[in-house]
Amino acid sequence: MSVGKASFDALLKLAAATSVFFVGSVASAAETELSPYESETVEAALADTAAKVDPAPEGKTIEAIVLRPLDVLEERDPLPQFAIDFLNFFHATTRPSLISQLLLVKSGQPYRAEFVEESARRLRGIRQLSLVLMVPLVGSAPDRVKLLVITKDIWSLRLNSDFRVSSGGLEYLLLQPAEENLGGLHHSASLRFELDPATYKFGFGYKIPRVGGSEIIGQLSSNFIVNRDSGEFEGLIGGLYYGQPLYSTRAGWSWVGSMTVRSETTRFFQGLEPLTFDAQATVEDDRIPIQYKTEALAGRVAFVRSFSQSTPGVALRDDWSAVNHDVLFGLEATRNSFRADHLSGVSREVQREFIASEVPSSEQRLYPYLGYATYSRRFLNDLNLDTLGLQENFRLGHDAYVKSYPVLDVFGSDRSFFGTTAGLSFTAVAGALIRVYGQATVEASLDEVSDANAAYGVRLVTPPSPVGRLHLDAVDFRRFENGLNRRSSVGGDGRLRGYPSGAYRGENLTAYNLEFRSVPAQLWTVQLGAAAFFDTAAVWNNGDSPDFRQDIGAGLRIVFPQLERTGMRIDWAVPLQLDPDVGVTSAFPGRFVWTFGQAFSFPDISFPNVAL
Repeated sequence: MSVGKASFDALLKLAAATSVFFVGSVASAAETELSPYESETVEAALADTAAKVDPAPEGKTIEAIVLRPLDVLEERDPLPQFAIDFLNFFHATTRPSLISQLLLVKSGQPYRAEFVEESARRLRGIRQLSLVLMVPLVGSAPDRVKLLVITKDIWSLRLNSDFRVSSGGLEYLLLQPAEENLGGLHHSASLRFELDPATYKFGFGYKIPRVGGSEIIGQLSSNFIVNRDSGEFEGLIGGLYYGQPLYSTRAGWSWVGSMTVRSETTRFFQGLEPLTFDAQATVEDDRIPIQYKTEALAGRVAFVRSFSQSTPGVALRDDWSAVNHDVLFGLEATRNSFRADHLSGVSREVQREFIASEVPSSEQRLYPYLGYATYSRRFLNDLNLDTLGLQENFRLGHDAYVKSYPVLDVFGSDRSFFGTTAGLSFTAVAGALIRVYGQATVEASLDEVSDANAAYGVRLVTPPSPVGRLHLDAVDFRRFENGLNRRSSVGGDGRLRGYPSGAYRGENLTAYNLEFRSVPAQLWTVQLGAAAFFDTAAVWNNGDSPDFRQDIGAGLRIVFPQLERTGMRIDWAVPLQLDPDVGVTSAFPGRFVWTFGQAFSFPDISFPNVAL
């Protein structure tokens, strides 16, 4: 543990020093800074409408909402006009009436910045939109204001994809041809092809985000699994969801019913090669593939009653009492069966050791639950944290929950115990943006604690500078009691990029990541960024000591606002320790990863629901 702690101490000192150096440039939580791309968009809209920004709109009557939906491709994109017109013809732009429906402010109401900002956050959470900006405009009288709403769709008829390419080759591929904005209503119909080192998955899905113009979401998906080597049908994954989420911080009720089924062979890989098990009971190298048959079913009926509070007349940025309190209750059921069916050629002693070490425990549960959650309604608007050149929103203040659930065998469960899970995070801007968080779960009967685990971490982001900012992320996850026999893994595209995907597996995990992310350069409308990073991480079983690995590297980040808010990421990493056991026999040429999303996104906690 000394290597890891020394690395963490060094990272913390470096991040703290950088935070102090840049402290003068931090923007307050109340300010909204626009990227050059966003500023160009607003300036063009103001020029077209011959309007001026109202610097003090609070409390004035909204006399009109001016919707300005942008085409996916615009004149500022590097294409000839005939090509722009031709391609835009095949795109269904979101209907203005739908944008109006999603806003939490209406014409004739007083302008309240809190409601306008929440409307923007709601729109930014919709996959079909990339750019969302809201600007108050001078109205026809001193007590009047107009609201300009600028939105930009992503391309709706698309071949959605995700992939992970490393030095060993193609590790993962997802192709999902879809129309994600049928009729301009955000309905999504898709087919799905997924490839991993062992299987193909073929599937379909359909999602209605607002059934009949309501806030109800309906979603259905199904996937069939085929073994790549034998060509035989191997399993299926499917899900059904129908419910109304808490679409706003002032929504009073939420409810949902959902069901998920999974039947497959679960496998683990080091890059493209199967991860194997070597029993201590034998002298020879057993090289038993770590895999097991999974049969799982999960369902829930859930309700939330939400209560919103604030101080009248106090702006949200100054109102520390702007808090929501939620009471959550419902019924959940799970059935998980795990079998190692590929051990017929090994001794019973090796079978027992393999099952004890690698196969999760099978179990059936049926239980009610009761929970409480409370969270701040204050948010920070920021740029260039997890994406590039587009507004991002991060909750400030506290976010906490507790959930209790009695599991009793008289109701059909395999055993009786009482479970409690709780989480807490706090986020502040104090020179740097910092979030600290922790989560823990305990499941215990009268005579024993069967499962107990805890995770805690910190994320520190230095203030923006002309060149970029540092991100420090540290996480520690411990399974103190592991009755369900679960494991975590590290390596590959995330926490430890210089080593193969899934190279290390164990009960406990500790990881520290330090990454410098540059401000983006704009090429027409495309956002380009660079990164440099240092990773250190370890996983280990209880009773063992952690053996940390480190790497260093650099990468590129690219965001196409016509296609996605999420950035494309290309990383190259060099391991600082060799490990022939996982195929790392030399530092160079290192390993590269080409995929989507940041290697570690901004951490969050959420009320846990049963899932597979």
